[in-house]
Amino acid sequence: RARRRRGGHVGGEVAGVVLESPYLAVADVAAERFPMFPVRRLIRSPFDLSGVAPRVRAPTLIVHGTADATIPVHHGERLAGRIPQAKTVIVANGQHNDGLLFGDPDARAAVAALVAGVIGG
Repeated sequence: RARRRRGGHVGGEVAGVVLESPYLAVADVAAERFPMFPVRRLIRSPFDLSGVAPRVRAPTLIVHGTADATIPVHHGERLAGRIPQAKTVIVANGQHNDGLLFGDPDARAAVAALVAGVIGG
């Protein structure tokens, strides 16, 4: 049995990933919100996950709300499309700061299923 470590690691590997209201690249979010500015040229760290996402091999769950005005739901859907075997829970009318992981029954069940799969229960 793998020894548990801090930060959700098992034996040096990431055991599972849960993301709430994520983005594929912060530059994309900024460009949508501020189309009048050349944000892509101004952002020094675009936090672009497009190259990393396809290499994620851990079980991944993405939870996003349809009413998220901070990071629109299509950003989470795009990220999920790049992570092999990622599962998504889209919460109808869920907003960015609603605590979707614990407030939505489908999201709670999906998190529980991911954790159970990771710990073998």
